[in-house]
Amino acid sequence: MTRFNPNNKGHRKTLATRISKMLVSSGFSVDASHKGEVVYERAVDGTNARVRVLTSIVGGEVRQKGADAIRICAVVDIAGETKGLVKSIRVNRTGDMGGITNRLLTAMRKVYKDAQSRVKNESFIASLAGETQPAPVKKPARKPASAARLNAAVKKKAEAPVEKVDSSFGVGALVKFTAGDYIINHAGWSVVGSLPKSVQNHVAIVTSPGSNPVIRWMSGPRVGQRDTLTEYVLDKWVVSVLARPA
Repeated sequence: MTRFNPNNKGHRKTLATRISKMLVSSGFSVDASHKGEVVYERAVDGTNARVRVLTSIVGGEVRQKGADAIRICAVVDIAGETKGLVKSIRVNRTGDMGGITNRLLTAMRKVYKDAQSRVKNESFIASLAGETQPAPVKKPARKPASAARLNAAVKKKAEAPVEKVDSSFGVGALVKFTAGDYIINHAGWSVVGSLPKSVQNHVAIVTSPGSNPVIRWMSGPRVGQRDTLTEYVLDKWVVSVLARPA
């Protein structure tokens, strides 16, 4: 195998070509908005996260500086801002060219896998959105419940008001959709309250509050798309608030 020599212009062009071909064959495309070195990115399936590869390619060849490295990271879009999701991994351009591209492919796969896992971590996503999760409150030990106390507790829970998604939550609130009795009783239906049943257990962010809030999906089959939560939708789904805006 040919050992890469950063002082050899032919080597720099060959390595740039090999890196680009490998990235394209792996489903990556060039980020045309990035200036300077060529940057490739690929969406993480089913999410609004992206894996980015900073190639060190400029003008059709990798930069001459031997210590310069290829960097791979992952980002996610939250409320119109791009946030870091997985810290960058460096792949040094040393050794033979085949070894460099193989190490790059291994690093890309690791970052992609880490991004898939981290974007599903609701607490982590909430922290990126500027929210803090409340510390768990230690509850005092309970006395054995009598039948009367149990009946009273069940009645009180049944009468308790259900928290609704409205203007009090504001822009940036994270909400999760779970199955209500209506969905469970109509298991054969694919669309419930104008939303596909596949959004169950997925998370969205409120982009416009009010009596009919507008949300943008953060995960699931409709990631990146917007929906309006009408009274009909809220009547069919259980919508719980994971984090409120600061």
